Amino acid sequence: MFKERVLPISMEIYIPRILGNITRNYIKSRFLDLNLGTIIDIDMYKKINENGYHYYFAFINLLLHDTTEAIRMYKILQERNIIHIIYNDSNQYWEVKKHIPRNQRDALFNEKCENNIITNKKIYT
Repeated sequence: MFKERVLPISMEIYIPRILGNITRNYIKSRFLDLNLGTIIDIDMYKKINENGYHYYFAFINLLLHDTTEAIRMYKILQERNIIHIIYNDSNQYWEVKKHIPRNQRDALFNEKCENNIITNKKIYT
């Protein structure tokens, strides 16, 4: 008898800020070491912040492992759309977000704001 899989096979995530010295291979190895999954594809883009330092942002297609850690990450991303993943002994973390395709972002924003009043960039519920 086969065990029913709890997670989807893969998911798309987005990391908006990655330090400039971090490599694709390092990110791939950390996701493996943390029992989260195998990165199938990673698109990293370089940017420069307001202080002149470079950093990256990345879109990742992740093949999830059937582990407690991956299940926890998946559930948090489904509920909150964001999770912090500590990736080194200095407690540095990546802010990982569930990737929402561009054509779905406006609809999602409008749906969340239906019951809110937005004034001067503050949201009142």
